[in-house]
Amino acid sequence: VQQALSNYLLLRVDLTMNNVADRALLKKFKVVAPPTILFFNVAGHELAAQRIVGEVSADEFLTRLPK
Repeated sequence: VQQALSNYLLLRVDLTMNNVADRALLKKFKVVAPPTILFFNVAGHELAAQRIVGEVSADEFLTRLPK
């Protein structure tokens, strides 16, 4: 998985405070609950079909990773 992600810019959002800003971010991206993984193209548009909600195995993650 690490090798497959080597060409990606990875960002992690900490939502543990559950404050106004956290809830606004969840609403903006229509995230029901973490963990949710969103993929964006170089233009900044989400690749919605690749969205991963919940925990998945490494094999499942790799099959859903955008090419």
